[in-house]
Amino acid sequence: MQDQSNGKFIVIEGPDGAGSSTQIEYLGTYLKEKGENVLVTKEPTNNLVGGLIRGALTGEWKIGEYGLQLLFCADREHHLDREINPTLAKGWNVLTDRYLASTVVFGSVSLERSERYSAKGYDHWWRLLMELNAPFRTPDLTIILDLPAQESLRRINRRSTQTELFEIESVLERVALGYERFAQEYKNVVVINAERKRQEIFEDIKKTIEERFYK
Repeated sequence: MQDQSNGKFIVIEGPDGAGSSTQIEYLGTYLKEKGENVLVTKEPTNNLVGGLIRGALTGEWKIGEYGLQLLFCADREHHLDREINPTLAKGWNVLTDRYLASTVVFGSVSLERSERYSAKGYDHWWRLLMELNAPFRTPDLTIILDLPAQESLRRINRRSTQTELFEIESVLERVALGYERFAQEYKNVVVINAERKRQEIFEDIKKTIEERFYK
């Protein structure tokens, strides 16, 4: 990639079931085959705070909706300090499955639906979460996998009988709209149709990477 004094920071995002984890792995393999040094990571992380987040999402323990969003921010700060920034400084490329967009998109929906916080409305929470996350590093590229809510739910139900906090159709519809809004408001975002075969999706991702970083 161009300018190896610092690596490139690439994020893949999308609704549950969109295949971000699969596409991150495909991209990591592709870049390594090109001779790149690559770290593949994810959010929530596997550290202590990330574990608390996953426990809240699966219902193993409870925390208020706003407190959960603060945990996402704390997890991101730790992720940047311990993994992302040092790796990029070495000239390696970092690929992460989910980042800031997930917090803003899912968080705004969660707070909008909350009995405690709903009075302030979706737009209020959207702006607040964008401000909370503004100090964090901006990715060189965020790829959003676009998937309709019904297809997202179909894929979720096919892979698991355990439903997480955000995995109901009415919420997923709001999430899909949130990703559309994020793509319009944030820097360096590309939207890719995820309602196709995995390899077809990856061909578009690969084309995007080639055009952005190898020309």
